[in-house]
Amino acid sequence: MSERVKKKPIGGEKYPLLCVSGFMMMEGQSNLLADAILTGDPYPVEMMVIAGGNPALVLPNSNKVKAALERLDLLVVMDLFMTDTAKLADIVLPVASPFERFDLVDFYPIVEGVPYIGLRKKVMDEYCESWSDIRFWLQLAQHMGYGDYFPWKGETELFDYILKPMDLSTKYLIEEKPEGIIFSTYKCKEYEEKGFPTRSGKVEIYSEALEEMGYDPLPVFREPIEGPANQGLFSEYPLILTTGARLLEFYHSQFRNVQSLSKRRPEATAQINPASAKRYGVEDHDLIMVETQRGRIQIRAEVTEEIIPGVVSISTGWTESNVNMLTDETPYDPVLGYPSLKCQLCRIKKHNREDAGSSFPR
Repeated sequence: MSERVKKKPIGGEKYPLLCVSGFMMMEGQSNLLADAILTGDPYPVEMMVIAGGNPALVLPNSNKVKAALERLDLLVVMDLFMTDTAKLADIVLPVASPFERFDLVDFYPIVEGVPYIGLRKKVMDEYCESWSDIRFWLQLAQHMGYGDYFPWKGETELFDYILKPMDLSTKYLIEEKPEGIIFSTYKCKEYEEKGFPTRSGKVEIYSEALEEMGYDPLPVFREPIEGPANQGLFSEYPLILTTGARLLEFYHSQFRNVQSLSKRRPEATAQINPASAKRYGVEDHDLIMVETQRGRIQIRAEVTEEIIPGVVSISTGWTESNVNMLTDETPYDPVLGYPSLKCQLCRIKKHNREDAGSSFPR
């Protein structure tokens, strides 16, 4: 195996908690990906296979992410739809939908703490040349010479391997338990008897694990890189931009093509308080320009009391009015390296074609 393969994921050296087995999920820091591609640090990234992801739209600083993806020697995207990322790809592979493949439903214990496992059944054949994700990765491993590490011939063999320690099989879940099974006793408030899964068995505010790795064991407030305390920048960009608020109709960039949902939420909006709107001469449904140090977007104003004065809130996932044209990917959290996406400075003005190039009011 090459030395490059043995290296930690991007960000693993600087943010080791991302890569501690059993503590996190052995992940890299995706917000450092663009820099790694553009600079070759910590190692060259020359090609990518992106499965079911849309980083060109959902990662911060979209201009930089797009430039990085375009720098790759080869970009392959597996998806059901022609996403913003797929449009940049050298090869787009049609992936099988959930109705065209078997899936092991094993995420409930992890995500919701419910001891349930089942098998999602395939109800139709793959359309044209679409493949399941598992079929693709197993085939790729074989062609790259890693067959000894991925010996399974398909989903059924792989799922049987995963289920074997539980004395279960795909045949059993299909024929005898198509509804799935509860494999353990689920008990509310189990912590009252066993405590919490921490060293002390209690809810810990003071983290010895963080302390041992050289981090502050207690929550500590740090002024954001961009914020009112930065008086020079705040005078130029006097509003706080917060991003990532969830919309009931969508999940990240998904479901924008569902007509019934797009009718309910046809376009992106910038939510602002009536006091802020009055200050800048903006009324509900006006087109406005929102600008940060990274760029500017045109978006529809949504004047609402749900947002406090001085703040602008824009959700993510929109191809038009993409808020990540405005956001900064610079790591701010010293532990995991995440950026400050809830506190970046911006300015707004009502959009008029006649003064599109004029300065912003303060």
